[in-house]
Amino acid sequence: IFEAFDFDGTKVITMDEMTILLLSFLKALHVISGEKGIDPSDTFCENLTFEAYKHCNRPINQSISVQDFVLYCKQKGLDECKDLKCLMLIFNLAEESAFAEPIVEILRSSSEPIAEVKEATP
Repeated sequence: IFEAFDFDGTKVITMDEMTILLLSFLKALHVISGEKGIDPSDTFCENLTFEAYKHCNRPINQSISVQDFVLYCKQKGLDECKDLKCLMLIFNLAEESAFAEPIVEILRSSSEPIAEVKEATP
C-alpha cells in the first residue's frame, strides 16, 4: 500500500500522500463494511496523518519512510487485526450501534472483567 501512494517514486510519502493513502484506505473500509460506521472525512484523515507524523517524530514538512510507516501501523495494532471490524475499531470508525455486539464479545473474551475495561476507557 505504501508504494501505491508514493506518487513520485521517492521511497517516502509526503503529508499529502499519507492523507490520500488514509482517505482511500478508510473509505474502502467503509464501503466494504456495507457502509456501517462513520464515513471518514478529509479532515478526519488529515488528523490521522498529523497523528502518524507525531508518532514518527517528523515535522509536517518532511516525509515518512516505509520504515516509519510500518512502525506507525504496528503501533496502531494493524498487524494484529484479523478482520474488518478490528480495523474499523482501531481507526475509530465504528459506531456503537453498528458494532456493539462484537465489542461486547471482545470484552467478554478478554481476561479483564467488562466493568474494569469500561472504567479504564476514557
